[in-house]
Amino acid sequence: MCKPRLNTTLIGFKQATTIEAEALTKDATVTVFDAPPCSVTYGYALNDELIAVEFAQLGAVSEWWIKEKEPCSNEHA
Repeated sequence: MCKPRLNTTLIGFKQATTIEAEALTKDATVTVFDAPPCSVTYGYALNDELIAVEFAQLGAVSEWWIKEKEPCSNEHA
């Protein structure tokens, strides 16, 4: 089984395993986005904020991207 490639940069997101992504998205709202033929792109949101993207292609393993945690600001340093 081949692995699909999402041919776009997702700024603020990092690649993730299926286990990581499914744990993060279990209570999320799912939206289907336009994708190339024989593939699908899902967006997962919590509180109206996109937290994960799944790109799946027919006969391939899904490629997951999850939102990177923002670095903690250290205003008192």
